[in-house]
Amino acid sequence: LFHGCMKISLFMCAGAILVRTDREYIQDMRGLSKAMPLTFFVFTVSSLSLTGVPPLIGFASKWQLATAAAESGQPLALVGVAVLIVSAILTAVYLFTVIVPAYFMPLSEPAKLPYGIQSDPGPCMK
Repeated sequence: LFHGCMKISLFMCAGAILVRTDREYIQDMRGLSKAMPLTFFVFTVSSLSLTGVPPLIGFASKWQLATAAAESGQPLALVGVAVLIVSAILTAVYLFTVIVPAYFMPLSEPAKLPYGIQSDPGPCMK
């Protein structure tokens, strides 16, 4: 349930970026946090949660899985904990390749944003 909520938030943010800016490649996300602050805030929080950063809900989910596996004492369960850690690291890598350029690089081609510099969508994604 938690994973699904985090993932759907990320997909909705990706959809908002595509609809509002017509950009679909990661290299085109440079500086978009200035144009879409609310969208990228939600994207960042969802990314941190999916990665498992405390105190977000993704951490609680991963923690419960890891502690239950460790308490079982079975060797295969410990492999599962290792896989959980590796998957969290890989998740951080692929999500932060979007977040870092969006926040720390200059806005690429600001004149081509169809809705001006403030491009956060409204409640109906318009």
